Parts: sequence; structure tokens; C-alpha cells
Amino acid sequence: MLYKGEPMKIHCNHCRHETNHDLLKREVSTGADEDQDFKWRTEFDMLQCRGCEEVTLRRKFDFSEDPESSITFYPPRVARWLPAWKYSLPREMKGLMEEVYKALQADSRRLAMMGARAVIEYAMQEKVGDNGTFAENLQKMEEAGFVSRTNRKYLDVALDAGSAVIHRGHLPTDTQLETVMDIVENLLHSLFVLEKPSGDLKATIPSRPVRKKAEAVIPKST
Repeated sequence: MLYKGEPMKIHCNHCRHETNHDLLKREVSTGADEDQDFKWRTEFDMLQCRGCEEVTLRRKFDFSEDPESSITFYPPRVARWLPAWKYSLPREMKGLMEEVYKALQADSRRLAMMGARAVIEYAMQEKVGDNGTFAENLQKMEEAGFVSRTNRKYLDVALDAGSAVIHRGHLPTDTQLETVMDIVENLLHSLFVLEKPSGDLKATIPSRPVRKKAEAVIPKST
């Protein structure tokens, strides 16, 4: 039981790590089914971070037939954030990535993995068009110089992980999903974000000084 004045340590989306939260307000509702001898209790806690003062709603549901409490936070706790360079992406790509990250926040791992696969497919078609299969698209990406041979292997693994979810009912682990998202972010950053700033950087770098060729020394005749 949490009382006012006693902090609760939970993840803060604004601070991006666990912080102490104070209880601002609590509402409790209870119910029962006398015929089935069931009882339930729902507890709503309004919590405020002691650091950034962000407010979170915590819902705790207890059911007499379930030994464990069901706890939900609003908004959901965010483990991974959409990169700040999202605004450099094409509009449709940015929207798709936002949906993928919403799935991550809701712990919908299958949906997030399928979305990550769709992002890779969309990115390839933006650069080399639709060549019929993922294998052909990857080949064209390498031939055009958009990805290296090593990165092509990484993308192939990420695409296969998405296919496993769609066609084989695979439930990815958090670690597997994190790896795929690393691959996706690396691809998008390389294809859509770095081109302009790298060009701007190149324009500001001083040119290398031209080295003068050493004059040949002609030996004197004796």
C-alpha cells in the first residue's frame, strides 16, 4: 500500500529512467460476484515525478482468482524512443515509423516486428523500386551502393525475422526486436538523413594544401 509522502520508483518517460514518484491522488473501486464468490479491486494512482514533475496514471487491478496484480500505466512506459532525426524522413516513412514505435510501447512485439519489416521494404522501394522479391531488392541496393555486402546480410536477417512472425507465428524476444530496430534505424539514418549534413560538412572542410613538387637537382659536371 502506497501512502502520500512515500515515493514509488517507476520509469519516467520524460527523465527516461526510473525516478521517485509522489502519490497525488488515489481512487479505488471494488466489486464482487456473490454467486461465484469472486471479488475484484481496481486502484487508480495519480503519480508525479520528483524530478521533472511529469504526471502518470497507474491502474492496478486485483482479482480474487488471480494471484498476481495487473498493472498498467497511462501513458505506457517507453523503453525506446523514435530518433530525433525522424523529421528528416519522408512523410509516409515517418508515419510508418511512428506506428511501429507505438506498437513497441504497447509491447505488441509481433506488430512491431511486422512494421519493421514493412519499413525496410518501403525504404528499398524508395531507392531502387520494386524488383519483385526481397532478394532482388537487396541485390539492387548493394549494386547501387546504398548498402554494403555486410549490411545487406543484416537486412536479410531482419526481413527474415519479420517473415517468421507473419508466416510462422514467431513471437520475438525483446532482444531480437531491439536488434531488428537497430538495423532499421541504421538503414534509415544512412539512406535519408546523412546525405544533407554530410554534404554540408564537406563544403566547410578546408581543402588540403597543394604540395609543391621538389625541384630536380642537376649534378655539376666536372
